[in-house]
Amino acid sequence: MPITKIDIAAVEPFAGGREFGEAGPYVRIHGVAKGELDPAAPRNAVIVDIDKAERNARDMLEYEVDLFMLRPADPRRGSGTLVYDVTNRGRKVILGRLDEAPGDANTNDPKTARDAGLGFTLGRGYTLVWSGWDSSAPRASNGMTARLPLALELGEPMIRRIRHEFHTAPAPPARAIS
Repeated sequence: MPITKIDIAAVEPFAGGREFGEAGPYVRIHGVAKGELDPAAPRNAVIVDIDKAERNARDMLEYEVDLFMLRPADPRRGSGTLVYDVTNRGRKVILGRLDEAPGDANTNDPKTARDAGLGFTLGRGYTLVWSGWDSSAPRASNGMTARLPLALELGEPMIRRIRHEFHTAPAPPARAIS
């Protein structure tokens, strides 16, 4: 599933150039990563209906994902640690959870020091990366999504009912510690 191209839409200063510890100021980078995968590769056989997906002229499946990064403006000042924060329904979560950004901060499109909360991750020189992966995630409010090939049946997009079932086991009884 190689990335074949990254289109950078913008590289912008973050938080008005505020310095975060030894890492210094940060930049915001956003764009789109494009890739393709081989539907005939054995490792891709687990993908449901991959045999029905649209293919390009090279018989490959093409996809695109939204991409966003916060990194030190001078990468040499960073720690060399990259943190990939998996989005939840297209939303960035690490700044709210780990950096304790306030509830009304714009953590899904961080531009200000307030959006970075305590700056815990940035103050340590981490590079934060997000990408879309869920094609049903909303793009509203800077949500991140993926554009994936359609599964076709007789040349038309397949439409099926999808059902999820969750089963949980009861917690085991508490044991006394002696």
